[in-house]
Amino acid sequence: MNIREEFSAGIQNTRDSLYDVYTMDLVPGRLVPGDQNVKWVVDKVSDKLQPENKVWLDDDNIGAETVSMFGASDPALGVENFKTMFDRVDGNMFDGIVQEGNKQKRIFAPFSTYMPSALWPWQRSDGGRYTVHDFAEKDLPLSEDLSKTVAMIVQEDLDIDEDGVADWGGLPMFRFWGDPLLGLPTTVLIAGLMFGAAVTFPSWGPIVARKALPI
Repeated sequence: MNIREEFSAGIQNTRDSLYDVYTMDLVPGRLVPGDQNVKWVVDKVSDKLQPENKVWLDDDNIGAETVSMFGASDPALGVENFKTMFDRVDGNMFDGIVQEGNKQKRIFAPFSTYMPSALWPWQRSDGGRYTVHDFAEKDLPLSEDLSKTVAMIVQEDLDIDEDGVADWGGLPMFRFWGDPLLGLPTTVLIAGLMFGAAVTFPSWGPIVARKALPI
């Protein structure tokens, strides 16, 4: 047996020993049915520490598939002018709720709701508008076992769409920072254009003024 085989055999023996300890009966002559071992204790503790179930709910009365800048609103076609919609919902910055037991927490979503589609870079695979609600159901790159462990540590239900995999929407405070994260690219673009216009204004401002104002 070479060194590599000896090393592999040593690792396997260690794993087998740890598993034996993990499943070793802790209570000889147990009084309750089932295997009372370290695994049993971990499972019991895990059940007790599981966070409260979290349900993510969209508000169908807020938002539209296409948000226009100047066009007329047509709810039948899923098109709404962002200003008209802003007035209709009285400037509401929230869209939907997160239900946790008896608690209802609102979802901050001004970018997903009001940003005109011409400036919105996100789109679903079916061509629809990709919003914070879609982002919330996007799977995190975590295994099922690791998802459960992280959920216990942060005391948050990470699997909001109940598919067995942790989602972005389950992360702490996602209802506040998820939408601004989606809106960041557009915000940076607009800020960059405004900054560029301000810096170059001395070169083009007087020309525009002479063209626009009568002499």
